Amino acid sequence: MVQPDAEGRPLFMHANLGKMDTNVPADFEKYNRRWQMSLIHGKNITAVVNAEAGTDLEKWVHSLIVDNHCLFNPHNTRQV
Repeated sequence: MVQPDAEGRPLFMHANLGKMDTNVPADFEKYNRRWQMSLIHGKNITAVVNAEAGTDLEKWVHSLIVDNHCLFNPHNTRQV
């Protein structure tokens, strides 16, 4: 669910369905995108969000999870 600003640009994204999980494939090509549709932008939502973010936002979140997976692991005893 995307909350737009006054001009209709994405301002806030809430993943009420298809929430991100730390259990993702290391290879993004095998990853199933979660954010694919909006009432305002339809299936173009990915392009709209990425244009505003200046990057592929979901791919960036995926890379954070893959690169920092140990920090999200509930069995990790490392103090952050």
